[in-house]
Amino acid sequence: MENDRNSPTIGTVGDDQSDSHWRAKYLEMVRKELARLNALDNLVGEEHEPVPPCFFYGTLMALPVLYNVVYHSPEPPEHMINHLTVRPAILKDHRRRLVLYCEYPGLTAHPGSQVAGSFVCGLTKANLRELHRFEGREYELVPIKVDVLMERTLGPPGPDGKPTYENEIWKEMDAMTYIYIAGEHRLVDREWCFQNYMENHLSSWSGLRASSVSNQRFDARGYWKDAVVVPKTED
Repeated sequence: MENDRNSPTIGTVGDDQSDSHWRAKYLEMVRKELARLNALDNLVGEEHEPVPPCFFYGTLMALPVLYNVVYHSPEPPEHMINHLTVRPAILKDHRRRLVLYCEYPGLTAHPGSQVAGSFVCGLTKANLRELHRFEGREYELVPIKVDVLMERTLGPPGPDGKPTYENEIWKEMDAMTYIYIAGEHRLVDREWCFQNYMENHLSSWSGLRASSVSNQRFDARGYWKDAVVVPKTED
């Protein structure tokens, strides 16, 4: 017997709760997407207006990738990048893990852990707009505090021949970073390795030849030399 179209829909309390759950999740997804689009709209106008420093912990630690995103070239003209400063930085109480089936990481809160990355000053609203597009819906830009390396002096080579550094001066600074919001289920329980990315995936992300990257670009602490720019110390 067919149900009367005007009769109440047959269901259970559980069905109603399930519908409410998925409706709430859908509305939350819409809210986040509207917020993301609104953030992009807010970046229109004063394109060259500076924005707060950014902390990058993944693929954007490699300057060719950062340049490719914000300037559309892995090797832009000097006048486009000479206002940027890049320093090593450490974000505490967070963890960087590989995103499932991907070559890039996601950052989530994790008490007791810390993440090494780059602290970049000199970006503009136009640059941030490109970064928003690059990061997409998986990430959300949030304010943080990071420890930034302000000065250091070159020490003797380590046992492996790589340079070491002494007399490091660190300072806590305000910054912004993109945290991962697509869900823990999409993160592998393994740290993302920057050196592995540089050696095996940089060329496909930046357009540079794979042969242009070698182990010699890394210092003793695992920073890629070309992605670290610090003030020169006085003689």
